[in-house]
Amino acid sequence: MSLGRACRTAIADLSSAASVGFVIPDLVSNADALPNGGIHILLNCAGIQRRHASHEFPDNDWSEVLQTNLSTVFMLCRDIGYYWIAKGIRGRIINVASLLSFQGGLNVPAYAAAKHGVVGVTKALSNEWAGRGIGVNAIAPG
Repeated sequence: MSLGRACRTAIADLSSAASVGFVIPDLVSNADALPNGGIHILLNCAGIQRRHASHEFPDNDWSEVLQTNLSTVFMLCRDIGYYWIAKGIRGRIINVASLLSFQGGLNVPAYAAAKHGVVGVTKALSNEWAGRGIGVNAIAPG
């Protein structure tokens, strides 16, 4: 706080859309009391991976990976974007993709699909929100 900055975190089951739905409302509930009047950065960096041969990949593993790695990213971006647009905040989103977003990998079709989707969501939101002062970018470690 001596630099006029603060970090807020939230705990949620990111494989559950219902749990994710509470994250941004919880974080922004007292945001006006934060330095600089609110939350200005969102970092989406959680992810899971399940390995199976593609022809044997279980539906439940596919769903859990896509929910955690892609749907959750979109929901959090959407919800913070709504808050920022309503408040006129020029926020920044950093989404963590993966080199597998571009390479595909072996025995990780759900992970590759989800991380490829993160790149697509990042581009779409960046295009839509740039004119509102909201920057949306992704990094792809690997």
